[in-house]
Amino acid sequence: MLPRYLECTECGEKLYFPTEDRAYYIGNESYPAAVNDKELLRMLLDPIWCWECSKPSWVEVVPLLSQLEKSFALVKAKKEIKFPFDNEFMNQEESISYLNMYLNWVQKRKSKGKCVLCSNSNYTVLGGTPVKLKHEHCEYGVFKPCYPIFSSNKRMQTLIYDTEGEEIGKLSLWREELDGWSFLEKEKNV
Repeated sequence: MLPRYLECTECGEKLYFPTEDRAYYIGNESYPAAVNDKELLRMLLDPIWCWECSKPSWVEVVPLLSQLEKSFALVKAKKEIKFPFDNEFMNQEESISYLNMYLNWVQKRKSKGKCVLCSNSNYTVLGGTPVKLKHEHCEYGVFKPCYPIFSSNKRMQTLIYDTEGEEIGKLSLWREELDGWSFLEKEKNV
C-alpha cells in the first residue's frame, strides 16, 4: 500500500502525492490511436520527497533481474508472489506471461528509476526506514506518510510512459471500435 499524503506532526498541513495510476506503453507504435491492455505494464512506484519538485512524488521502481528470477522460481513452484505484482488471482501461465513482460522491459531499460513528475534523480525515498523530513514552516514538525483507506470515483486517466520512463500521454475512454483505450498524446513544450 502506498501513502496518499504526508502530514506535518505539528500543524497538520497535508502534502498530497500525485496520482499513482501510471503504466508503461510497451507496444510497437510511437503514438497509437488506442492502446490494448496487453500493451501496458503497470508502473511500480516508491514514495519519495523530490528535491527538484519540492514536494512528495513517486520514483519508478525498476526491478533487479535477481528479483524477477526469484519471482519466476516461486511461480514455477506454484507459490504466490507479491513483487513485481500480486498473482493471487492469476493462474501460473498468466503469472509467467506477465513476469516475461517485466523481464523484457527490464532487459531493454537503460536508465535508472526517476521522479515521475520531473524525471530527475535528486530525491529521498520515503519507504522502509523512517525519514525525518522537517517541515520548514514549523519549529518541531516533521512530515509522516499517511495511508487512509478510501475509494474514489474519479474518471480513469492512466498516465502513460515510454519504456525509459518519459511521459508520453494518457489513456482516456475505452473505444469499442478500436478494442482499446483512447490514447491522448502529451502536449509538447513549445
